[in-house]
Amino acid sequence: MIVRNIMQRLLFLAVSSFYIANCPAGEKVDYDTLTSLLAYGTSKDIPPEEATGVAPLILRLHALPDLHHRDCIPETDSPCGNIYYLSVATYDEFPEAAVFRLPLSGEVLSVELLPTDKDQTDTARLSIEWQNVSRFVHARNPEIPLQRRTMTVRVTPTDLQVESGR
Repeated sequence: MIVRNIMQRLLFLAVSSFYIANCPAGEKVDYDTLTSLLAYGTSKDIPPEEATGVAPLILRLHALPDLHHRDCIPETDSPCGNIYYLSVATYDEFPEAAVFRLPLSGEVLSVELLPTDKDQTDTARLSIEWQNVSRFVHARNPEIPLQRRTMTVRVTPTDLQVESGR
């Protein structure tokens, strides 16, 4: 518990170094994106600490409503899905942190942490399954073709690479 509190404080200090990447090129998070992500976004820890104990990286999936695509439900202004970001931070004494935009939109259905080579420190591999629209939207407009996809990404505090899928 004490270690977790210390790490959360260190991450707070690292907020000034947050970056967003439009895969692969990175740029500083602009004020509007960061404000929207904090105000309207939702976050999920990957993997949950209860299941895995201490992970080599702190990983969080952030979802922000995709306000550029709001035409999926007739006569409403409801977003079709979300835009997703992945934040990554190290657990060491000089933490590095970054936020990457994932090249997908819709709804993430599952995220699985995949094994990495033992010599790859500060690296995580994730398998992400998603569909092109949210379940909420598809339930209200079943005429939208539902497309499910899976992608594998490799992430470090400085880079995010799509290994397969899109």
